[in-house]
Amino acid sequence: MWQDVHSFICYCPKCLGITGDSLTFVSSFLLALEAVFKPSEKISIERKKAIVKHFPYAENRDGTKLDAADVERKWSKMWVWVNRIGAFGLVVGFAFLLASRVLAE
Repeated sequence: MWQDVHSFICYCPKCLGITGDSLTFVSSFLLALEAVFKPSEKISIERKKAIVKHFPYAENRDGTKLDAADVERKWSKMWVWVNRIGAFGLVVGFAFLLASRVLAE
């Protein structure tokens, strides 16, 4: 299998470059999503804080007590995973771009 991939890459190094460009674009888009959705995240957290403040015994659908810190942890945990995937994609994309430049020469 690896021999087929290697021969394909050597035959068409532009495919590796296009894959690298695509990975880099998608990864940078993932990293930019945090900045785009930051205002809605703040609104959600503030809304939950207001609910907890006015209704101290409020519960979510599962029956657990609402806590504003849990909401913040949920958002931060989600963005940590998105940022990790984005950073990994950038590294792999740049590696593909570098490999395509090396193979093209």
